[in-house]
Amino acid sequence: MFPDYKELVLRSYRKKRDASELSSALQYHSPAQLRDACLAACTERFLKSDEKTLSDFFGKCNSPADYAETIRNFDINKFRQLNKFLNNHKMDTNEKNIELLAWLIDFEDRPFKLSKKYSLEETPVLEKEKTELPEGDIKPVETKKAELLTEDIGNEKDDITTSLASTPGTNNSEITTNSPALIATPPKPLTPPTTPAPLRKTRKRYAIMISILATGMLLAGTGIYWRLHNNINYKTPMLTGNEKCMFWAGDHYQPISCNEKIDGTLVIALDSTKITHFKKITRPDTITYNAKGFVWYVKPKKDSDPEYYTSEGFHPVSYQLRLKPITNYIIDKYITPLRNN
Repeated sequence: MFPDYKELVLRSYRKKRDASELSSALQYHSPAQLRDACLAACTERFLKSDEKTLSDFFGKCNSPADYAETIRNFDINKFRQLNKFLNNHKMDTNEKNIELLAWLIDFEDRPFKLSKKYSLEETPVLEKEKTELPEGDIKPVETKKAELLTEDIGNEKDDITTSLASTPGTNNSEITTNSPALIATPPKPLTPPTTPAPLRKTRKRYAIMISILATGMLLAGTGIYWRLHNNINYKTPMLTGNEKCMFWAGDHYQPISCNEKIDGTLVIALDSTKITHFKKITRPDTITYNAKGFVWYVKPKKDSDPEYYTSEGFHPVSYQLRLKPITNYIIDKYITPLRNN
């Protein structure tokens, strides 16, 4: 039944989320990020078997390219119910949202089939077979060690008794192996002084705190560096309330009324996240190694130099190109020569 299928999809989602196997758009989801995740899934792994799921949610299209274009311009408000459901799994949601989630996380047993039985029982983990000791002379190691130690002590007692018996003036009747003087007490091993456990834990705790503070200061410093030294205008455009769409203005997204048309420019649904955070870096020579994790790049053409942006996603003009995180190799090959010139 569908409730069992829904529960299996949720289990798979939680498992992949907890193991950090999902993309950042699904790991830290929002309506806009869910749309980006759909576009990525459609571009990277379009399957004929998923077409019913896509047509139910986005509408019927004729080709993968048409689905990608539809998703790219799809209203992000349509993802709000799925986003709320991912924040609170106890909420109820319709079947097409569950099927879309199964497609996004690449759930193997998708889509739901009425004739198929979905079992919620997890495969039990087989216990390791217990190894039994054979009967006879073979004994556990600890028992064997105890017997050997007892035997050694007994031998030492016999040696001492024999030695005393052979000594002149010694009364053999007074010699017994149970006498305290005859029991050899092994010396205690010397142990080097160690640091008390509470002190070690305190030092370790301080080291972790210092490491966290240093990392936070580095990240904060990197962000301040980009705001002060990059020539990008980070001020969010003022919205009057009439702007429900936006267009790419060369180095940033500009809000616009959906009724306005601009020749040669695609007008798409407004995305406040991209309005605020998605910018093109027009001074690549300001990029340093500290920009890793804050800058993404893409080569629009095979032989062209990379373009650099302040957020992940897809190229604002060539929509099929996904941006990649910047690396030391890209900095050394393309950016360092710019600073040297």
